[in-house]
Amino acid sequence: MNAFTGSVFGFLATGNYVLFWPVYRIFHARKTQRRQALLRLFLIEVAIYVFLTGSVLIAVYGIPDFHHGGLLVAEIVYLVLALVFWIATYGVWADNSPDEIES
Repeated sequence: MNAFTGSVFGFLATGNYVLFWPVYRIFHARKTQRRQALLRLFLIEVAIYVFLTGSVLIAVYGIPDFHHGGLLVAEIVYLVLALVFWIATYGVWADNSPDEIES
């Protein structure tokens, strides 16, 4: 596995929830309350994912021997975030109406 496919696999395994809103927007072009709520959740998810990934990268290059235990802890945090954000996505999906809103 080269560096590119490893990075793509890592993103798909830990950050797949970030792809939900763009895919939903492609298939549902109408402006709905649900789509707007999913956009707000998407922005929160991206901010947290970028912050966490940046922190892990800084730790990998800045802390000696971080790769021994720190990456395991980071992977557990990523997987817990994936679970929490998928639950949040379902909550937004269930709580908001799919009816079109007026601009």
